[in-house]
Amino acid sequence: MPIYDYLCNDCDCEFEQSHGFGKTPQPCKCGSSDIEIVMNQAPMAFVKGEPKTLGQLAESNTKNMGHYELDDYRAKQEKGNLKKQKPKEWWKKSGSATKSEINNMSKAQKAAYIKKGKQ
Repeated sequence: MPIYDYLCNDCDCEFEQSHGFGKTPQPCKCGSSDIEIVMNQAPMAFVKGEPKTLGQLAESNTKNMGHYELDDYRAKQEKGNLKKQKPKEWWKKSGSATKSEINNMSKAQKAAYIKKGKQ
């Protein structure tokens, strides 16, 4: 349960009470129910720009790295990147031959060009 700070308007006594949200507080020690809530601490708030996700936290950490340290870090990332390590399948490769070169090829040459690329 949250702890609330109260101020008695009759005896100027400041006291704390713990009770559920939306419930009425108990009267002061002097017996007066003329009390009001006091804000001793400012409510906590998040500062704009503070990292909230792992990606943002990692990005803020890399900003603090030096040039050489950052190069080593990126090299390790490239080494572990499996997408770049796998060779492309033959049907995903783009050819480098021009239209006229393809038109001059025989059927066997075209099949070899499609599978192996320009030789």
